Amino acid sequence: PIGEAMEAFEVLDQFNYRLNKESFKSKWQTFGWPKAIQDMMESKELSLTQEKGTFLQEMRTNQEEFMVELLEVEKRVNTFGQYSDIENVSKIAEKCAKIQEKLEDLQNRSRAFNNNENLFGLPATDYRHVTRVVKNFEPYHQLWTTASEWLKNHQAWMNDSFLDLNGDTI
Repeated sequence: PIGEAMEAFEVLDQFNYRLNKESFKSKWQTFGWPKAIQDMMESKELSLTQEKGTFLQEMRTNQEEFMVELLEVEKRVNTFGQYSDIENVSKIAEKCAKIQEKLEDLQNRSRAFNNNENLFGLPATDYRHVTRVVKNFEPYHQLWTTASEWLKNHQAWMNDSFLDLNGDTI
């Protein structure tokens, strides 16, 4: 299409046809558009390359922070073996809930990192460490949340009407 337009202008030039200002301007704009588009594409490609580098660096920084958080949570999980006081069951259950929430967040973030690495064409980082911490924490979480629920409901089970009890929730 641009080539055809330029050929048409060339035919007019051969017959010494004088173009008006608008047609003359259109001719050179038509001639210049491929270069302008090429320049815009190169500029955008450079910009995208720079942004990709920025995003990659940001992801790496976030992954480093993630590993620090994971190690902190792992330390907290490893301290759960020392808890044995049933008097503090509600406080310990609260700690369990917070750690469980943090572990779920870490699992989601590890999946997001792997997805982002895939988008960058990078090999996926091995986040099995997160799974191991979750697996190590699971017995503590079950123990303390079950103990907390049991103590909360024990009074109702022992003192309320037998007909008011719901077997599915017990």
